[in-house]
Amino acid sequence: MPGKQLDYNFPGTDLPVWKVLSLDRLSFWYRGDVVKRQYEALMALNWDRAIVPLDMYHPLPWYLARYSGRQATAIQVSSLKTREWLDLLESTKLPFSKVVTASESDKKYLEKYFNLVEFNDIGMFPVPLKAPESEYRSIRKALGIPEGAKTALLPFFSQNEWEFRVGITQVAMKFQYILILPATEQDKKHLLATAGNIFNERILLVDNWSIESGCDECVLFRYDESAVRQRRIPVNVMDVTGRWLSKELAVMQ
Repeated sequence: MPGKQLDYNFPGTDLPVWKVLSLDRLSFWYRGDVVKRQYEALMALNWDRAIVPLDMYHPLPWYLARYSGRQATAIQVSSLKTREWLDLLESTKLPFSKVVTASESDKKYLEKYFNLVEFNDIGMFPVPLKAPESEYRSIRKALGIPEGAKTALLPFFSQNEWEFRVGITQVAMKFQYILILPATEQDKKHLLATAGNIFNERILLVDNWSIESGCDECVLFRYDESAVRQRRIPVNVMDVTGRWLSKELAVMQ
C-alpha cells in the first residue's frame, strides 16, 4: 500500500515488476525495524515463557531468547542435519532454555551442543511407503525404459551445479538410465542454460517427484535429511568434493 514502507515513502503501488521483486527481497534481507517493533510489542505483554520455532533465518525467536530475560522453548521446524546448522552449532551457543526435537536421532545429535533437549514425535518425518511393483513397471513403460535396465533418479539443485558436473559421469557408468529432476522451476532454467546438451536417449529430463517410483536408486550430491527421509527408494549420497560435509552429517542419523 502507499506510504512509508522499509523506511522509504511510496506514493502509490504502480510499480514495475522488477521493483516489486526487489522490494520483496529487500524486505526479507533487510526487514527495517520490523523485528524491533515486534520485540517491543511482545515485551509489553505479560508472559513467562515463549514457544518459538527453531528457525535459523528469522531473528525474532533469537532476540526473545537472548534479551527478554524470560524462558524461550524452541521447537524444531526443519532438518537440523545440514551444513548450515552444523556450522552454527559448532560456532555459537544456542540461547534457548529448552529445545524440542522431532526425532530421537536429532535429540542425540543436538545434545552434543546443547544441554536441555526433549524429543516429541510431531510427525515431521513420516515414513514413506514403498511403491508397489505395478507402479514401478507402469512408470518405466511410460518412459520407455526396458525391463531390467538399472535406473537412477538424479535431483538437480542449483547450489550443487559443480558437484553435478563432476559426478554425473560416475553416475552414468553405474546406471543405464538417468532421470534428472530439477528441484524447482528456477533450477530447471539453470540446468537447461548451463547443461542442456547432456540429454539423450539414456539421460532424460523429468518434472515430477512421483517418477521416483520407477527408479532403482536416488542419487544426491549433498546430504539433505528431508530429501533422504522422503524417498521411497534407496538413496546414495555422492558428495564428490566433500564441500557439504555429507559424510559427517549422514552418520548422525
